[in-house]
Amino acid sequence: MPATAAAPAGMWSTAVAATSPYSYPIDRTISPTELGVSYDFQIRATNATGNGPWSDFASGTAADLPDAVLGTNIEVIGANRSLVVTWTPAVNNGADIIDYSVRWAVNRTGNELWASKTVTASALPTTVLSGLTNGEPYVIGITARNSVGSSGETQTTTNPSPAGAVAGPSTVTAVANPTKDNTTGNMIDVTWSAVPNVAAYRVEYLDVTSNPTRGWQEVAPTGTSISTVPIEGTSTNSPTGTMSYFNAAATRSATITVTPDTTYVVRVLPVTQPLVGGLRMGDGIEGTPGFSAPVKAEATPATAVTHTDGTTTNIDGSATVAFAQPTKTTTVRVTWAVNAANAEAEGVTGYMVTWYPTSSTVAGNRGNATVAAAARSFDITGLTAIGQQFTVIVSPVNKIGVGAPATGTHTLTPATT
Repeated sequence: MPATAAAPAGMWSTAVAATSPYSYPIDRTISPTELGVSYDFQIRATNATGNGPWSDFASGTAADLPDAVLGTNIEVIGANRSLVVTWTPAVNNGADIIDYSVRWAVNRTGNELWASKTVTASALPTTVLSGLTNGEPYVIGITARNSVGSSGETQTTTNPSPAGAVAGPSTVTAVANPTKDNTTGNMIDVTWSAVPNVAAYRVEYLDVTSNPTRGWQEVAPTGTSISTVPIEGTSTNSPTGTMSYFNAAATRSATITVTPDTTYVVRVLPVTQPLVGGLRMGDGIEGTPGFSAPVKAEATPATAVTHTDGTTTNIDGSATVAFAQPTKTTTVRVTWAVNAANAEAEGVTGYMVTWYPTSSTVAGNRGNATVAAAARSFDITGLTAIGQQFTVIVSPVNKIGVGAPATGTHTLTPATT
């Protein structure tokens, strides 16, 4: 007889199929904390003589319809004959959001025809509604869908209108800061492409994983910022008043200090001002945004490279490397030890070994190599500058950059017998 799965011990519930030989609805209320949890099921037959063997396991995940998109989390910015619509994801209730249905219509009488499109789910869903009429009021409805079905529709109540506005940067890049200053993982570097004929830029970021309801947070410019530019308010994120912006004539970059191990989306809006007598004067008007891809705030390696025995050369009082030269004059073995807890926390993926003659007058004998995260030594081969000192650097590497280096020196000695 074929083997059958035994019923495992544990907190199992029992359901009895009394009416249908093919299926049975399990009448059990799933609490919100159980949504998204996978459950195992087994079935066995029972007759007058007793119970049959258990079936193999089958699994299913508890899920429900997604919640409706929060109306307060929908933002609409008017552009030329179009509207830029952005919203934070709906609560998925145990099954990932697949996509969103977006509808829109002119809202003069409430009886106008609707158009619609489907927007793929993402960390920050965004779409542009094109072919609209400037100055007309529009209503927009958004519905979330997961594998269970669709949520209710959420409609805007502010009747936004398309208007002439400068398009945002075509490229906005956000990356975790790759320098050793970012050892706590709270720095994100932002750069963006130029927009012609603008006076300034506004930079904002949104926490899309742990606190999206907080809304967009402005990045305060420093140094070469434009200050107290009068603006014409176009939304709750750009009220009428004065604002400080990033100078369009300066380097298009910013560094954001954020919460470690959290995912953000960054956007940049251009700001225009009319020229009066050759000078930019009057109200500035914010354009439509360019968005970055989501980026997680992560740390660069800090002090993962250490060595505590043998011949060592101290680096910054903590990180050290050691050297051993075998009988082959042309080979130097570099060894190091690793703080495993630091390396794991910082996501170290390997180590970069770099070597070169300390004296700039010595030619050749330089190079670099990247070794696996499990490596604790590397043989530098092919060295020929007998009696010359070499500088060797060992640095931990993770996916966002190269960490704090351990640097030492070794003099290539004649062959030993």
